[in-house]
Amino acid sequence: MNNQIVFVNGKSKCGCVMNYSDGSGEYSDVHEITTCAAHSQNETIKEVSDMAKELRFYGASDDLFECEGAIREEIGCFNKPGIYHLKSAEGELLVVGYYLDSGLWSIGVSQVAENIPLPAWPVTYSIHECGYSPLVTIEVPNDVTLAELCEEA
Repeated sequence: MNNQIVFVNGKSKCGCVMNYSDGSGEYSDVHEITTCAAHSQNETIKEVSDMAKELRFYGASDDLFECEGAIREEIGCFNKPGIYHLKSAEGELLVVGYYLDSGLWSIGVSQVAENIPLPAWPVTYSIHECGYSPLVTIEVPNDVTLAELCEEA
């Protein structure tokens, strides 16, 4: 049995069929795969792709802290840190961005309070295409909410 099934317009040569749904707002994408006899496991395989949202944080110019991805937000934070508070049933954390005198942005995460653990959400770091800011990408649960705390800094 081949472990790879190729779908074109929801169908494959072997007879497997894939139906797509946008998840009706509950999930990002839902793919329901009905397998052929060669790939059958005696049940329909339901794959919920992207059960989590992806959020990307970076600095723009010298005063804008950006959030893109499943949620789009922008904080104007000239001469002060920009802070986003991410909340979910799985936990919460702060994403902090600050424009440095060197002309570069510094972006990281912080606990919301002492003795409150950081959630185990996957985080990756790279350089944003602008060249002067890190790009911090966080995979967060679907129930995450984003609050701006720039004024409280």
